[in-house]
Amino acid sequence: MSGHAESYRTAEAPPTTWPKNLGGGGGKVGTLNITWDPMPVSEWFAASDKVGYNVSWKKADMQEDQWDSVRVAC
Repeated sequence: MSGHAESYRTAEAPPTTWPKNLGGGGGKVGTLNITWDPMPVSEWFAASDKVGYNVSWKKADMQEDQWDSVRVAC
């Protein structure tokens, strides 16, 4: 056996789970409050600058295929 070690790099992957304790409410008219527990770092499978949450919502007067969304960074 030699002292040579091989190095492998795997591709990034989407998380295999979703945020826990997803909830909301308690806001006033026109305000949407959404809460969740952040995912543990061990489940990120990507560099921290590529991890975040895509939050999408639909207003009552929007068309069926129309959504608003925002990306929330960690």
